[in-house]
Amino acid sequence: MIMRNSFETIPDSLCEAAEIDGAGHFKVLFEIILPVSKSILAVVILYYFIQQWNSWFHTALYIKNRDMYPLQLWLREIVISSSTAAVDADSPDANVVNLAKVLIMYCAIVISILPMIIVYPLVQKYMVNGVMVGTVKG
Repeated sequence: MIMRNSFETIPDSLCEAAEIDGAGHFKVLFEIILPVSKSILAVVILYYFIQQWNSWFHTALYIKNRDMYPLQLWLREIVISSSTAAVDADSPDANVVNLAKVLIMYCAIVISILPMIIVYPLVQKYMVNGVMVGTVKG
């Protein structure tokens, strides 16, 4: 829907002028439509990348070998194990062990979002333009 709205904002006269000059459908697409739509393509690619980066459910269904787990499944296991596995409260080191588990969980979460923190600023300049294209004509 985002891309459709963006493509509707491209004036028909731009494509018609290229066709009058002898450009075919593919030439119009690759030399006019796509360069004009760089911002919306960057937004859609970023959305898709984030969706795939955060997905774990399908992998959990199909992959049973722990050696092939992606980062998100490892992160899920760490979060579940640190929140459910409690050390016996009577032992003297219970607080230290529980604190270590919580710190490992938080460190794993921070490490797992580092690629997003690196990629997002590179695409951010396209995000503002791409999200606003085709929303309200003024």
